Amino acid sequence: MDAAEAIYLDYIEPIKDRMKVCIYRIVKDPDDAADAFQNALFKIWNYLDRIMNHPNPQAYILSICVSSAHDLLRTRSRQSGHEMPLIPEIAADAPSPFRPGYSNEIIAIVQHAIASMSLKQAQAVFLRLFENESYSVISDALGCTEETARSHVSKGLANLRSILLKRNISMREAYS
Repeated sequence: MDAAEAIYLDYIEPIKDRMKVCIYRIVKDPDDAADAFQNALFKIWNYLDRIMNHPNPQAYILSICVSSAHDLLRTRSRQSGHEMPLIPEIAADAPSPFRPGYSNEIIAIVQHAIASMSLKQAQAVFLRLFENESYSVISDALGCTEETARSHVSKGLANLRSILLKRNISMREAYS
């Protein structure tokens, strides 16, 4: 077994499915998710030394996945020249961070909110809300203190709340 194979087996293989789900939950398009996953693998390879020395490599890898999906959403938003369009129809067996009954409109609004956040806020909000990670894990993933991770989550949620309220959707409606 060569070094690349060993690295893949140690770091990627155990969480590969979680990485794909993480990305898909953000971009909601299978082709875009595949592109973002490839970009994440490329970033992971470039940051391999950091990952191997990181206190929580899996959390750091997931933050790279969120970063890749975030980049793709921002690019998509810039290309459209305005607010992101509604997402395409979601396959019945596709993973979703949303409870049954969420409309495509609410999902698209949340995508727009994530795309409009700073990268750190997007990573923190996604890891907290959709991956149900602790602030400790989020701080490890972002390379900051737990207090700063809480701040990123708080500011990101405020951003999300503001965007939802502009559409007359309460946080309760969006997450109940």
